[in-house]
Amino acid sequence: MLTLIGPGNSKGLQMLVASTKDPASEPMTPVLEMFCESAYLLFLTLSDEEIYNRQHPFTLAQFSTLSTFLNSYCFQLHLRMKQSIRPSLTDAALKLLGALYDRNDRRAWMADLPEKRGVAGFFAGMGFRGGKESETSPWVMPQMVGKDVLVNIKKGDATTSLILNVMPQTIPFRTRVDIFRDMVKSDKATVDDIGFSVRIRRKAVLEDGFTFLAKLSGAQFKQTFRIVFVNELGMDEPGIDQRGVFKEFIELLLKRAFSGELGLFKPTADNTIYPSSKSGIHENHLDLLHFTGRMLAKALYEGIVIDYPFALFFYSKLLSQYTCLDDLPSLDPELYKNLTFLKHYERDCADLGLTFTIDDDVFGKKVSQELKPGGRKIDVTNENRFQYIYLMADFVLNQQAKEQNRAFIRGFKSVISDTWLRIFSASELQKLMSGEGADFDPKELRTYTRYEGGFFDQHKTIRWLWQCVEEMSPKEKSAFLRFATSCSKPPVGGFQHLQPTFTIRAIADEGDHASNEPSPLQMIGTFVGLGKDSTRLPTAATCFNMLKLPVFKTKQALKEKLLYAINANAGFELA
Repeated sequence: MLTLIGPGNSKGLQMLVASTKDPASEPMTPVLEMFCESAYLLFLTLSDEEIYNRQHPFTLAQFSTLSTFLNSYCFQLHLRMKQSIRPSLTDAALKLLGALYDRNDRRAWMADLPEKRGVAGFFAGMGFRGGKESETSPWVMPQMVGKDVLVNIKKGDATTSLILNVMPQTIPFRTRVDIFRDMVKSDKATVDDIGFSVRIRRKAVLEDGFTFLAKLSGAQFKQTFRIVFVNELGMDEPGIDQRGVFKEFIELLLKRAFSGELGLFKPTADNTIYPSSKSGIHENHLDLLHFTGRMLAKALYEGIVIDYPFALFFYSKLLSQYTCLDDLPSLDPELYKNLTFLKHYERDCADLGLTFTIDDDVFGKKVSQELKPGGRKIDVTNENRFQYIYLMADFVLNQQAKEQNRAFIRGFKSVISDTWLRIFSASELQKLMSGEGADFDPKELRTYTRYEGGFFDQHKTIRWLWQCVEEMSPKEKSAFLRFATSCSKPPVGGFQHLQPTFTIRAIADEGDHASNEPSPLQMIGTFVGLGKDSTRLPTAATCFNMLKLPVFKTKQALKEKLLYAINANAGFELA
């Protein structure tokens, strides 16, 4: 089959392409169906070591060819929507394509290879044209590029909706993000938004939030939360902008919930997080996890980017995908490495002294858990090692924190519909929730920036500021963005989607507190460029996505103060 769809075999491709017109009558259809069923079962057993390093039984180029062909083939089947299409063929082809796409999403092999251009080009040559080139993603079909896709979805076009549901990868990611945001917007229009006013003590943000909001239904969670912070003296703090105050509240609450010291979540080696199996130290831990899932979903619903990425396997769980051995590297790469070693161990596995158990740390004590009934008495041998490997992966990924995962996901999906999520892959969902690409374009941020306190776009200090940001390294840009907005990445689709709008405000040069606002006279002086070089550091009010900037008389002084502030997080304010 790989030879048939490979480069240069136009006759084989022609036969397979013809089968998209009337699959039931084409002799190649049963062959393709049998191949897809067999290849799917084989693919499920392949480890990353076999796919990416050994490249056996298929090379990466062959996987790319197969992925591209199936993507184009299945797309044409659904584009035609023929009643004669055999469900068994479409099911088999989509099942294999889905497995290939999910594995590629975790670790890419697809690229703009000659094989891809050959297959896609042949489909185009057979009359399957879209008029436009696809995006950089090799999965996107040319017919799915452009504004018409979003328009067709809004109009309820059956073919476009079908492709969105069964083959979302053929539609550009940013188009799907626009579709998601449009779904949320439409949902908000149906909400009876009477809103809720909640008083929250700063020293007990999670506790008060849980007490007052956990009892709300999923529908009520979609309404407006009007947050009033209470300071240490028991006095209500004035709220300038409810959007900003709510952003501060949700950031503080999730920061507390995700903190390692609370024990609800656990970090991986690469600083991603996932629900901890040890969360039971809290009597109401499942209720807390359910509430945290709701609050994270509320942030996504309101378009607030939260810079706390989960482990990739957990995004798969949010998408209702079953996690297995392939997902283990994002949770425990060392365990995955050891299981891969065992899979390819050429000697007698019994010599390793393993049994069907796993040692688990339970509050400082090592507890042995059986992977199957009687596992303590079952040695791992060459004959049963594959069962051991998959039971071990299943325990760590699915069983160990089963109740915690279920509670969080149930809370999350009480606000965000499962249907909305399924148009994304795991890595795309991570970008949607936590932003994409830290190395942003300062010119784009500048386009969507507003100014206060006497500043304007062509003010000398502002021109120097943007020059300094342009000169920053990607790491420094990330630090700058985190300093001003609390998130190191821009939202998907750019800064036009940043909520609230990024703002730069001039601040007074005297006093000890970064919150000092300029007087009307000082604002006039700022506007016309009067005053001395500031000795103060820039500060930020992240709840409003606001950078508070003194007036500087030299670019060098501004650059030194700015770099010091963003690297030391000096003068950092949440309000």
